[in-house]
Formats: sequence, C-alpha cells, structure tokens
Amino acid sequence: LSSSDLGLSNNTVIKNVFDAKNVEDKLQAMDNIITILNKSDDSGLALQGFQDSITEYIFNSIKPVGQKGKKVLNLKGTTDFINNNMELLTKAYGDDGAKMWKEFSDTLVAIEPALVSGNVGKLNVFAKNNLFISSIGRITGAKAGAMQQMLCYLVKQK
Repeated sequence: LSSSDLGLSNNTVIKNVFDAKNVEDKLQAMDNIITILNKSDDSGLALQGFQDSITEYIFNSIKPVGQKGKKVLNLKGTTDFINNNMELLTKAYGDDGAKMWKEFSDTLVAIEPALVSGNVGKLNVFAKNNLFISSIGRITGAKAGAMQQMLCYLVKQK
C-alpha cells in the first residue's frame, strides 16, 4: 500500500487538520506533524514541502463567486480562513511566516474592492508592501483576470 492508498497525501492531512472541529485537536495534530517532519529530516526539506502544500491549500481556497453582478474571486473566504487559523499557521511557519500570512490577508482585504470594481492597477497597497506581498497581490489579480477571460470565452461558446 502506498501513502496515497492510505489517504496520507499532504493535501488529505492538511484538509483533515484544518477541518477538525476541536481547536485543541487541530493544534495537537499540527504539533505532531511538525515533530515527525523535523525528526525524520535534518535538511528541513520535509517541513518545507509540507509548508508548500499548506500554501497551495490556501491558494486553492480562492474560488470565484458572483458579487455585484460580476464573477470575482472570493477573497473574504481566504482571509477568514487565514485569520481563523493563525495559531496553526504560526505552528507550521513560525512567527515570521505567520506575519507574512497576516500581511497577505491584509493585502487581500485591500485589493478585494478593486477586484469587484475592476480597477486593480491603481492600488496603493502594491507600492506600500514588500516585494513578496506585492507579487502575491499581482498574482491574485492576474488569477482574477484570467478567470474573467475564461468565463467570457465560455459564455461566447454557448
């Protein structure tokens, strides 16, 4: 049996941890995962891979929704997820990583009105924040633009 046969992929583990109802269970599970990853790999690559999977999980939580007659990205769901899971993110990424997720969440809050209005290019938030956060904001904006183009294409095909 492989780890995927047992449901032990990073995505399955991450989903189970974040979806657990009891906060203490979530925190204990994250502690256990971090301990196992750190014990089994001195290079830190196992933990980094797990962190990358959490990042992908969070980015994949950004879904399109209808708002004010437009299809836009649901950034509120992602910011709520980040804010509601700061303790877990701190355990997984450390204090500096948790600060980065908080900045990312704040940036999403700042760009959401611009996404709805379609005026992403003139946001001051890109100039004020560090390069990483600026890049994330631009990637999120590009994702919104690509999604809108795909929706227009699909509508024309019908």
